[in-house]
Parts: sequence; C-alpha cells; structure tokens
Amino acid sequence: MKNLYLITGPSGVGKTSVANKLCETHNLKQLFSYTDRPPRHEGETGHVFLSRDEFNDLGPIFAGTVFDGHRYGTTANQLEEHDVYVVDLAGIQYIKEHYTGPKGIVAIGLSAPAEVLSQRMKNRGDSEDAVAQRLAHDERVFVNLNSHVNSTINCSTLADVNSLAEFVYHGIIRKYELGAAW
Repeated sequence: MKNLYLITGPSGVGKTSVANKLCETHNLKQLFSYTDRPPRHEGETGHVFLSRDEFNDLGPIFAGTVFDGHRYGTTANQLEEHDVYVVDLAGIQYIKEHYTGPKGIVAIGLSAPAEVLSQRMKNRGDSEDAVAQRLAHDERVFVNLNSHVNSTINCSTLADVNSLAEFVYHGIIRKYELGAAW
C-alpha cells in the first residue's frame, strides 16, 4: 500500500471493528497504538497495553495523546510498516503536520447517531456513566469531523461491519490507491 489510512470517529462507532475486518479480508496490516490504560476486558484488541513504566521506556512517541488520564501513541517507524491506524482527530492532525515519510495520508471518518453509539458502548460493557461521559466528550470533539478527514461515512446506513468494511475498502481505499492522497 502506498497510503496510510487513518480511521477516526466517536467511541462506539466501530473503528476497531472496521479496521480488523479490513485487515482480515484485504490483507492490510493494522497499526496498534501503545497505551498505558488497562484493557476494558480480557482479550481486548486495538492497542498494545503497557504499564506506565513500559510506556515511558518506548522512547519518542509520534502522534501521542492523553485521554481520561491514559496515554496513547505510536512510534514513527510503525507508520511505515502498516496500512491502517485507528486514531483520534488530534493524531490525524499531528500526522498530517509532522509525517515526512513516503506514504500518502488518507483520513476516514466514521459517524453514527448518539443513540446508536450509546447502545454499542453499552453492548460492549461500558457503564452508563462512562457512556454519558464519552458521548458528551465526543459530541464536542467530533463536531467538525468533516474538516479533518478525506471522507466521512455514516455507519448507521450500512447493515453490519462486513458491509461497512467493504464500503471503506472499495469506495475509499481502492480510490486512493489509484490516485493521490493529501
């Protein structure tokens, strides 16, 4: 792949599920950011979970952020070795401003109505308080999602994660592999 595809959107929208399905069905390689937050549940994917000391030992962090007191980030070398990265808007902005490697950067925004997001977070085991906090936070953060991404997809219009991943792959990724990115 000649591009790095950054997937973003509010909590519960399905970013990790879409990234996992893209990698599973289209042989893409996903970048898992490092975090010092504990997993939500045993076997949780989407991040490399480290202790605070292990995170400190990583060295320089590229596209790092802090959410709810926990650090997230990657190293610059990881960007070259991967195709898909689930990242927040601050990470997208940082990568667009600081990445100097050979890959094009394509940001894909996923969105869904608050009631859909709420139900998905509850289904994965988030508490009522955690859901309310995430919805309030994400409503502020993602108000201008379209101005930060190349394409935005309303996930509530597609039947399931398979359909969504295929739409992302054929409607966005293939398009950018044939053309230019930012």
